[in-house]
Amino acid sequence: MAGLDPAIHPTAVPLPKTARAVGITTRRGNAVTEPTETLIAAFWNAQQRGEYFPAAFYNQLTIDQAYRIQLGLIDRRVAAGERQLGWKVGLTAPAIQQQFGFHEPVFGCVLDSKPSGHVFAAGELIAPGFE
Repeated sequence: MAGLDPAIHPTAVPLPKTARAVGITTRRGNAVTEPTETLIAAFWNAQQRGEYFPAAFYNQLTIDQAYRIQLGLIDRRVAAGERQLGWKVGLTAPAIQQQFGFHEPVFGCVLDSKPSGHVFAAGELIAPGFE
């Protein structure tokens, strides 16, 4: 993906095959069929409006699609001027994975961006927790 630091972002990121998350399904039958670029654009446009997980996609994405969308959004954010600092891996302990219904760790990118000043209301958070 253009714009990402190859030292931090490997060209072939292994995508988990099994997991359960809010808004993600492991059943291919429910998955949307739009091309990945279309999904990335839909999520990017929604984020520009302040909607970070478009309701139309809730329980409609596979974990593979979700990670591909995440990577595409990271690429767009870096192209827009944010700086990639590294990766965050979560749910690494089996007990925590079991508590949240996952079968493996999850990952996300840490970006350096300008603070928005936004304060999240409790109702805006999806199952917040600490690991």
